Amino acid sequence: MSSVKVENFGPIKKGYQENGGWLDVKKVTVFIGNQGSGKSTVAKVISTLTWLEKALHRGDVDGDHLPHYKFYELFKYQRIQNYFRDDTIIEYRGETVDIYYSGANDWPIIEYKETQHFSVPKIMYIPAERNFLSVVKNAYGVKNLPDTLYTFAEELKKGQQSLNKELLPLPIGNVKFKYENETDASYLIGEGFNLNLLESSSGYQSLVPLYLVTKFLIDELNITDDRARERLTVEQSIRRNEEMAEVMQNKVLSASEKTKKVDEILAKYINTCLINIVEEPEQNLFPSSQRQVLNSLLEFNNDKPGNKLIITTHSPYIISFLSIAIQTGYLKEKIKDSSNERKLLTKLESIIPNKSSVTSDEVAIYQLNEELGAITSLPQPEGIPSDRNFLNDSIREGNRLFDALLEIEEDL
Repeated sequence: MSSVKVENFGPIKKGYQENGGWLDVKKVTVFIGNQGSGKSTVAKVISTLTWLEKALHRGDVDGDHLPHYKFYELFKYQRIQNYFRDDTIIEYRGETVDIYYSGANDWPIIEYKETQHFSVPKIMYIPAERNFLSVVKNAYGVKNLPDTLYTFAEELKKGQQSLNKELLPLPIGNVKFKYENETDASYLIGEGFNLNLLESSSGYQSLVPLYLVTKFLIDELNITDDRARERLTVEQSIRRNEEMAEVMQNKVLSASEKTKKVDEILAKYINTCLINIVEEPEQNLFPSSQRQVLNSLLEFNNDKPGNKLIITTHSPYIISFLSIAIQTGYLKEKIKDSSNERKLLTKLESIIPNKSSVTSDEVAIYQLNEELGAITSLPQPEGIPSDRNFLNDSIREGNRLFDALLEIEEDL
């Protein structure tokens, strides 16, 4: 499990108010809060530092030569490089490295760790602007889009082409998705209709890119041929080959030692898990559809032990449905000791897919306060996220205002 500390960076001021300021990035991590509170900022910091750990592990970045200005440049991809201040603190604890940055120092401090195994992640940031790709053809030709959207567009295109005209069932509406490579057209197919995605509802335009890219990346991780999973730049290919050649030419190493070291080199360049960072999975979706989309994301997340799902959300339903997934995980464990295991698991499956369950220790929910620039964790009494959260507070405030109006009506 990795952890991150962020203080005095963009909208984040005080940072996390517990655990010494360290936010644990668990199997499922959720950020809730008002606009401008820093949800996406923290998610983008996690994305950047997780990528940096991977780059240091591979040798894409030289940790011994990473001055301030080069460290800042890493955050340009997420367009948060201007969030740095003189008193900014950004720290990261990963599997292979610890990274300490302070505006008071000239260089970030990078400490390497000895580890037996590192799950090399594919890091996917799915931006809220994703529905743009459903309504505009040739997004590559549009200037000044966020880099995250360009990267996402590349993965979307690969996901579309991987279907090879096959129909992809979507998690909502008993609808299937079809892509025609010749015309670069996407269609929704259901009972009695065949609709171009460009003409579909905003909910489907947000859902299709999210679902298709996530499924494509998960499927790619499950390809058994490591060579087929390689996605290397020319520079990475050259460096990998040079590393292997150096091992093979080493006259001190035995044949078995050479084989082991070559395998270790190859492993550095093969992704084995997915860190899926999703902004607003609920975007433009009805509550029941939000539940189905969350269930599908959780199922994908459970496909590999090293997978992580990081969500930013404004939806109280996401927290509510996540609570159901946690309760499902709790019951699934208890059912294992029951004499009616098969019957009870079938009954449980009729309520929520068992593959979409999580345990309370795998979930962290953080609330961000835009006025204080502070972060707190949402309590999880008995493992279930508290309904006393910022999202439900807004619902309660609406009820309070309505009660006040009823009092005026009574006065009349």
